[in-house]
Amino acid sequence: MNRFFTLLLVLPSLVYGTTSYDTLFINHGTEEYAFLDYHFLAFNSSDEESARNHPVYFEADTLVLTVFNRDSVSHSVSVDALGFESESIAPLQSETVVLNFEDNDGVYRLYCSSPRGWMLGASTILLKGYGNAESRYFWNLYDQEHGLDSLILDESVSSIPISGYRPSAFTINGNIYPNTVSDTSALVQNAVGDEVIIAIVNSGKMSHTLHFHGFHITILTASLDSHREGWIKDTFNLLPGEAMTIKLVPHQPGHYPVHNHNLIAVNTGGYPGGMITMLQIEP
Repeated sequence: MNRFFTLLLVLPSLVYGTTSYDTLFINHGTEEYAFLDYHFLAFNSSDEESARNHPVYFEADTLVLTVFNRDSVSHSVSVDALGFESESIAPLQSETVVLNFEDNDGVYRLYCSSPRGWMLGASTILLKGYGNAESRYFWNLYDQEHGLDSLILDESVSSIPISGYRPSAFTINGNIYPNTVSDTSALVQNAVGDEVIIAIVNSGKMSHTLHFHGFHITILTASLDSHREGWIKDTFNLLPGEAMTIKLVPHQPGHYPVHNHNLIAVNTGGYPGGMITMLQIEP
C-alpha cells in the first residue's frame, strides 16, 4: 500500500495552526551546458524532468509535502534546519511528510540525503513567509564536474574527492548565463524603494561567494553561519548546503550584475557564463 494513503489517516493529529500543501517529483535527466551533457536529479513540480528545482513558497506554520520518487533507486528527503529525515521512498512510490515551522520565517533547504541525490543536485528551496515584500525571488546555486556526474549516477563514488574536484558547470536555477536572465524567478525586476526578498540555497559541493554590483543587501537568515544575520554586505559567502534569506531595497535605478566572485564560476562556456544574473531596477 502506498504510504501516501496511510499517512492521510494520521495527518489531522500531526498538523496544527495554518497548513499549506504541495507536491514534488524526484526526477532524473540530463542537461547540456556548454556543449556537454550532465546527469542531474531534481525536485520538479510534475513528472516532466528539469534541472530547475521547483521552489516551494508558503506562509503557513505547517507544510504537508508529498514527494514522488521517479528515480530508479530509493531516496530519503531531509531538512537539516528542522532535524528532519523522511522514511526511504522506494522507486515509483511516494511519501507524504509533515514539516512544522511554527512562526520561523526564512529559507530552508530540502534535499535528497543519499549521496547520489544531493551530489546530483536534488536540493530545493522552501521559503516560509515574507508575503508582504514587493517581490520574492530564488537562486539555487549548483556546481558539477563533467564525468564525475556519471560516476555519482552509477554510485561508483559516494563523496567528493578531498582534492582534485574541478567543477566545469556553475548554474543558478539550473541555468547558466545568459539563460539566467530569461528566468523570471532569478532576474530581479523591481523599482527603487521596493523591498525585495531573495531566497538562496547552495546546492553545490563547494562554497560560493556572491557579489552585488550597485547595492548592499541585508542578510536576514543564514542556516550554517547565523552570526552573519543582520550584516549589510555587497559580497558574502554561502557554504555547501547553506540556506540564506537576504533583503534588497534598491536606492538607485539601473541594470547591475550579480555574480560569483570565483573566476571559474563565471566561465562556463566562456566569459561571461555560469553563475551570473542581473538586477533591473527602474526609477
